[in-house]
Amino acid sequence: MDLHLNGRVALVTGGSRGIGRAIASRLAAEGARIGICGRDSEALTQATADLHLADSDVFSLKTDVTRPGDVERFVDAAAEYFGGVDLLVANVGGTVGGDLVAAVAGAPKAAGDVFGGRLAGVEMLLNFSDESEGGGGEEVGVSAAFE
Repeated sequence: MDLHLNGRVALVTGGSRGIGRAIASRLAAEGARIGICGRDSEALTQATADLHLADSDVFSLKTDVTRPGDVERFVDAAAEYFGGVDLLVANVGGTVGGDLVAAVAGAPKAAGDVFGGRLAGVEMLLNFSDESEGGGGEEVGVSAAFE
């Protein structure tokens, strides 16, 4: 499949593992230059190495999308490294452990931490859209909750 991404710059939050890593790998296979971020340094290092082995131009930065300023720092640093950004995949998710419905009812702070990450991803998308030169950037939002 040719998605016409050869040479385009794609950023994927949560790109160090799971769904985000699969998305980053697929975009790289389509010829995109990839920026990934995640909270786990070891997983981020491994994902970066794997993408380099696949002949991808890769930028990575340890980032926690729930922390104010981290997302902006990642996007700004990646844009500087690549000379711009064409696509942003806001991939956020997580777990509160156990039954999700019970966790939301019984531990609103923990549930808020998980869902807050999703809201940060949506906010990031809106900011990216507002700041894209000529409105040419594309955004995709992905979210998952699991027990």
